[in-house]
Amino acid sequence: MYTPLKEVCYHTIPRMSIGINELDWIYGGSGRSWGLPQGKISLWSGPSGTGKSRSLITVAKNMSYMGYRVMYFQNEVTLPDFRS
Repeated sequence: MYTPLKEVCYHTIPRMSIGINELDWIYGGSGRSWGLPQGKISLWSGPSGTGKSRSLITVAKNMSYMGYRVMYFQNEVTLPDFRS
């Protein structure tokens, strides 16, 4: 059994710009509201050395300058450890 998409109830997710247009676009949104979903956790993962930490530090700095409170934490774990 399935529900047709047009019958699914939804609500608009409040978003906030992170000050980097390309990342705001990647996170999506509609109208004037683009960027990270407010009050949500964003998990970034990828191979070592791809710029995740550098990018997130830039995002955290931009958001701090805009008056947001930011929590940044880093945890290096292997994929099997993460899965468990």
